Amino acid sequence: MQAREIIIKDTKLVVRNLDRDDLNQVCALSMLHGWTSSSEDIQVMFDTQPKAFIGIFREDNKLVGHIAVFLLDDKRAYIGIVVVSKVMQGYGLGKILMAEATDRVGARDVSLDSTSDAQSFYRKMGFRNSPIQTLSFTGKRKRIENLEELSPNVIIKDVKNKADISQVFDYDMKICKFVRHKHLQKWLAPSPFCFSHVAFEKQDGRCVGYVSARKLDAGIYKLQPLYADSVEIATALFQHLVTNCPFGDDVMFRLYPTKQAMPHAREFSRLNGLHEEGAVSDFRMVKGQDEVIDWRCVYSTSNTTSTAL
Repeated sequence: MQAREIIIKDTKLVVRNLDRDDLNQVCALSMLHGWTSSSEDIQVMFDTQPKAFIGIFREDNKLVGHIAVFLLDDKRAYIGIVVVSKVMQGYGLGKILMAEATDRVGARDVSLDSTSDAQSFYRKMGFRNSPIQTLSFTGKRKRIENLEELSPNVIIKDVKNKADISQVFDYDMKICKFVRHKHLQKWLAPSPFCFSHVAFEKQDGRCVGYVSARKLDAGIYKLQPLYADSVEIATALFQHLVTNCPFGDDVMFRLYPTKQAMPHAREFSRLNGLHEEGAVSDFRMVKGQDEVIDWRCVYSTSNTTSTAL
């Protein structure tokens, strides 16, 4: 998009695409307003779709509002990380950002996550509440004895390179219903803050689940996503993760299932010592058709949206 100037209360602002150099400001502003995406998460999103991020800046290049528009395919889009600085709220910046987002979305079905207070704002723009509601489960690692007996027909492998990641593509598409290879290559890549593992059926070698643990904060890792064909396979993935990765005994793990993923996600949490904290404060809202997801395999949703990028 072409950068353009706007005047708000005698203050000159600039609306433009974000550059890589702006990402630190995005992370700081979004976390200040309750988003849980780390700087590494935002970097992955930017690398996957660098034109997704739109910002509003003061003349001194201070970021005062931003939005991200992820075009998932020709039919679906997700609007995320919508933030306006508290000192600039009430001046119509949210409407400006949403207008830019709507232009990019076009005729696609679109979903977003809203706080309770912002729901009426999005309803005026044609959004409605979705039945999807995300929950949160948290706990320290709990080791399970005789794990091999729980899932004897499964092999767990560490993700070490792009070839390992490519083995989850078909499985992921079966659940999410669209292709997101570029995102997965970056999201699952091993790093000091990310550990990923894949489960394979011993007999035929097909993928039957995968997990990614990403550092959320000091002492907390989030499982995003955790997909598996059964509670036993999900447990085998998690136990392999906590046994083989360099986590301290006091590290907490956080799971983000949805109500649609119950009761199997709750059974997984019980087996692995995770405890329900309640509903995440965001509300999923949609314009157009609802998302189509195979909830039977979902134990923790992906980042940004239940189907991710």
